[in-house]
Amino acid sequence: MIFAVAVVSGCATVDPWTDTRIESEVKARLVAQHERTVESGEQKEKAETVARSVPGVKRLVSTLEVRSQWQ
Repeated sequence: MIFAVAVVSGCATVDPWTDTRIESEVKARLVAQHERTVESGEQKEKAETVARSVPGVKRLVSTLEVRSQWQ
């Protein structure tokens, strides 16, 4: 999950409470996916799609890196 959470760092609305709500919802949806690391391009795209689907997300800056389980 460390890598997936990096997707939402850097919310930038005028209201910090809105940023907090959006970030919390993105994290909750990513946790619900039951994936802790990003081991393929497909998983990276899935995490980004989940983050974009949260109401209020206007821009996504992905810092996800694909990592094999052996790293």
